[in-house]
Formats: sequence, structure tokens, C-alpha cells
Amino acid sequence: MGAQVGVLLPFSRKDEYESDHYGLWWAAMAGYNPQEAIPLWERMEKAGGGQKPPEFLSTHPSEGNRIEQLKKFMPEALKYYKPVGK
Repeated sequence: MGAQVGVLLPFSRKDEYESDHYGLWWAAMAGYNPQEAIPLWERMEKAGGGQKPPEFLSTHPSEGNRIEQLKKFMPEALKYYKPVGK
């Protein structure tokens, strides 16, 4: 149990942040506005109603932490954003 919580789950959350980072790039390169990722996760946070286990027991980061990371990744993603048809 200790290895699960102390070793495996933090790596899984790190993988989720990495997926968010690359996802912003790919969305931006495909012509989707990467800034829309933040309102999406805000809606997910609101929809959850606080009914989630603590982050340290989860394979996924909390929505709040995920939003903060997306904000950090955003300037880089916006470099790739070229709206379709413009």
C-alpha cells in the first residue's frame, strides 16, 4: 500500500500532466484554441461537487492543480495556435 501511494500514484499524476502538456500542443497545432482547456476543467471541477478522494490517493491530479499547470503550459501552446481559416 505504501509503495502504491508513495511511488506509483505520483508517477501516474506526472503522466497526466505530461498528457495535458502535449494535448495543448496538439490541439493548438490542429487549430483548436488551447485556452478552452481551462474552462473545460473548471466545469469538470464544478460537476464533481467535491466528491473526490484526496489527490494523494488518486491517479489523476485534482482539477485545481491541473488548471494551474495548464496555465503554466499555455504560453508555449499559444505559439502553435493558428486558428483554422485565418
